[in-house]
Amino acid sequence: MTTPTHTPDKPSTAAVEALPDKVTTDELAYLWSFHPRTLQRWRKAGTGPPWFRVGRRVYYDHAQLAQYLDAHTVPGWPPAGDAHRRRLHPVDRVNDDR
Repeated sequence: MTTPTHTPDKPSTAAVEALPDKVTTDELAYLWSFHPRTLQRWRKAGTGPPWFRVGRRVYYDHAQLAQYLDAHTVPGWPPAGDAHRRRLHPVDRVNDDR
């Protein structure tokens, strides 16, 4: 699989559309910038995107991932500009001016 294009702020629907028909937990965790254990906890809790099992492997369906993202996207996110980015600590600001 090629390296998917994604933003660290929010999973991209375009990135999901570029996926094959099914992805593994590790591939989805990489794409969404989560630890694979996060997806495992979601499965155990009955939350997160729909998944299915083939033998011992867990997979996520491409079409269901796109639907999940559409249903769980906050309207207006990300906000315009860099308002959602981490603010620099005063020491970091001083070091950035070098």
